[in-house]
Amino acid sequence: MDSLSASYAPRHYVIANTDRMSEEKVRILEASRTKGNTDPQHTIHWIPRSREVCQSWTSSVISTVYSLLYSIPLVFQLKPDV
Repeated sequence: MDSLSASYAPRHYVIANTDRMSEEKVRILEASRTKGNTDPQHTIHWIPRSREVCQSWTSSVISTVYSLLYSIPLVFQLKPDV
């Protein structure tokens, strides 16, 4: 991710709501990219995790649908380039 050019802005990170490690990595990466620029070029979006560790396959179907209910509107809101 360090090699992405500045033309990829604004950047949107979609992270599971229980994933704090990825949030910290994004914040460290973006802090090193901006270096004094006070205008952030990134946004972190939180969605429910599709499947937790040790979650049964049966209940993971329900949690995946729940996660989709959050992620599909986010795609339409952000309108990423295809």
